[in-house]
Amino acid sequence: MSCAPFLRIIVIVLMAALGGCQTGAQRLSDRNEQIYVAANAARGACMAPILAEPSYTPIRRRVSRPTSPVARPALERIGDPDKISDAELPLTIRRFDELSRCQDAWITALAQISPGRAASQRQSAAETSALYLRLVRREITWGELNQAIDNIELQAAERWRKIVTEERQYIQRQHNAELGQRQAAAAAFGDSMQRQQDAMQRQQIINAINRPVINQPVITNCYRTGNTMNCTSN
Repeated sequence: MSCAPFLRIIVIVLMAALGGCQTGAQRLSDRNEQIYVAANAARGACMAPILAEPSYTPIRRRVSRPTSPVARPALERIGDPDKISDAELPLTIRRFDELSRCQDAWITALAQISPGRAASQRQSAAETSALYLRLVRREITWGELNQAIDNIELQAAERWRKIVTEERQYIQRQHNAELGQRQAAAAAFGDSMQRQQDAMQRQQIINAINRPVINQPVITNCYRTGNTMNCTSN
């Protein structure tokens, strides 16, 4: 009985198993996504009580986005001509410091999965810190602060999109490379099995040719010459 069907089944099962398991790139992508989701949740939990702190309401009104319940219209927000007041100064510094700690923890977590994204956020954090320093020195108005922060965030979003695209392309290349290695290994295994099968079949043919004939019938021929009987066997 030929072994070919069984060998084909083995190769098919092997290739299916190799293709069905996650690649290292996929496992890395899943791990990174889990860390990113957890880091975002932790940042949200850290910032929520600060953003909801009643004593910070005057500052929130100065800087909040249009989606915030206490925000002013966009034009009024970026056109605010006021500089920071004495009453606003300690509140602004304390609020900014508390939010920065949440942001720093988030960036540290982000660095575990994406040094590029972490570096981009550190750049934005440094630029924002420099703006708040100018605000508390009364070098710029609230409107100028808001406009500059909007620009920082737009640039950060563009960098983020570029970095994420590059990371996804890298993961995809790694994934494809590993799949190629698996397929090559499966093909090599199949070739090896086929060579073994061919060698076994050749040996079976050689064995059949060289096998001695067992229980071959014997034919005896006898003839008489005078009073003598002679017999020969073949």
